[in-house]
Amino acid sequence: LVVDGPGRAVRLQWNGETWIEQGDLPATWWLRVSGPRGTVATSGANVSYSEDGSEFTAASQPPDPSLHPQPHSSCPVAGFTSEGRGIQFEIGPVVTTDFGFVAVAALSSSFPACEPLVWTSDDGDVWTLASEESPFGERSFVLDMAAVGDRIVAIGGMSDEGTQWIPDEAAVWVSDDGIAWQRADLEAGELTTIDGGARGWILMGHLEPQGGPPGEMWFSADGIDWDGPYPRPPGLDDRAGLFFSVALLDDRIVGSGKQFATSNAAMEETPARVVVGEFIDE
Repeated sequence: LVVDGPGRAVRLQWNGETWIEQGDLPATWWLRVSGPRGTVATSGANVSYSEDGSEFTAASQPPDPSLHPQPHSSCPVAGFTSEGRGIQFEIGPVVTTDFGFVAVAALSSSFPACEPLVWTSDDGDVWTLASEESPFGERSFVLDMAAVGDRIVAIGGMSDEGTQWIPDEAAVWVSDDGIAWQRADLEAGELTTIDGGARGWILMGHLEPQGGPPGEMWFSADGIDWDGPYPRPPGLDDRAGLFFSVALLDDRIVGSGKQFATSNAAMEETPARVVVGEFIDE
């Protein structure tokens, strides 16, 4: 098990009674996915892979920034942002599927990635560009992805002006090979995180752009037709903010993250929370 922590990530192994640390991973690695074909870690434009999570090797043919065209003028990449960040190449969300790994990457000064291209890999070592143009369209942003079997669901949105990283409308895209994508039918203002499991997919987000308490949930058995929105779990109705992550485990739904007290004008943080729910078929 690979666990992110403040300033570092560690490998842990369960010995039947407790977790034993197996050593640090490089602190600059941001994204990690594991599956039947191994583990992939990325940081910026760098990719490393491992068959068993113990020894990592730099990819011999990682995604190539030179194959990425300059984004359209609608993407917020002109000059520098207020934080002084310029245009750079970054690998975004990565998922593992039955046929290998799928990643999105973009030349951008914003997060999430604006008009990203898709890269695929059988083993995490050699990466292939799926197409020369973004399959998500102009002014598109991809924030997160999840995969079950061969099906991949990506979430993000579309921006009319391209002046901010928060899209003007939410969007969901579905693919069975990482190459051809279709947009699913879902009306929402902002989507924040997604996960998939044996029961399908779960989305967290807001009906209106740029949020607003308390947030909503959507469910789908196939990633295309969505059911919802449903209200957030009972007990969180007086809180704003969103889950940082959500997971589907058999018949359980697990959400975790910081919440914020809406009664405090300064949005004072409360302790981290974990919420567990169960599917009810009817």
